[in-house]
Amino acid sequence: MSTLNAPFTVATVFSSNPFKGNPAAIIFLDTDQVPFDVLAGISRNFNQPMMTFIKPIEPLKPGQTTISTPVRWITATGKEVELCGHGSLAAAKAILSLPDIAGAGITEIQFQSTSRGIVRVNVVEGGLLEMVLPAGLTKPVSSEEAERISSIVNRAFGRQVKVNYVARGADNFEYVSFIVIDDSEDLGGSKVNTAVFGETGTKVNIVTSSASLKTSELKEQFVSRMFSPEVPGGEDSVCGSAHCLLVPYWYTQKNLERGTVNVAKQEIFVFQEFECQKTCHTSCDRDKRV
Repeated sequence: MSTLNAPFTVATVFSSNPFKGNPAAIIFLDTDQVPFDVLAGISRNFNQPMMTFIKPIEPLKPGQTTISTPVRWITATGKEVELCGHGSLAAAKAILSLPDIAGAGITEIQFQSTSRGIVRVNVVEGGLLEMVLPAGLTKPVSSEEAERISSIVNRAFGRQVKVNYVARGADNFEYVSFIVIDDSEDLGGSKVNTAVFGETGTKVNIVTSSASLKTSELKEQFVSRMFSPEVPGGEDSVCGSAHCLLVPYWYTQKNLERGTVNVAKQEIFVFQEFECQKTCHTSCDRDKRV
């Protein structure tokens, strides 16, 4: 049996603390040369919320400022996904940290996905990374489906929850259930049986509510949590791609000015001393980008 060798790293996104944020493993490997079952096995062994596979980076040319590379995202359960925000940011950081690339003046990394086209990560002021994602829309479900989803939410939260809106993602986001609950429900402080969301029939289940600007120090506009049977523990601590739907929805609901930057918070239940709140600076422009 031949031995497969490939460099890898594990990076945490949305936090400066290595034990917080949302981790992803990144491996530099030409996936065209490796069967999918091997890629899935690698992902299961790493057991990270996301495994990002990128092709080894070729030597830079004089004056080069952009790096373009194929990308694939595979979950810890061995399932390939169409788009992963935090996995892309982690991969960009891993590339920019390579000895031959660090400090070379790279300003943009283009990830060539198999189904979402090019996902761009830009290097902005202060060395921060800014990702450009497609803006998506939601479509309300039927009253019967809304009642079914609301029942699932009630059982997951272990109480009667005031559900204000139930929808599905439109266009390329049909695999998403989008659930808006009342801001009085304390989304971040609620203990949730994540396994119950496996009954919705969708891979991604976003639960969101408006934020209280009176009590928030960061003045975030909304809070959210993302539940999925395909991530370890059933909940993704920060789902970048969920904001493809969250940001346009709340910008419309709150009549926020397009192009302005606002703060979003994604939070999961805090167990003991482990702090799990994450904040993202988001904006939505007129060109249907987040």
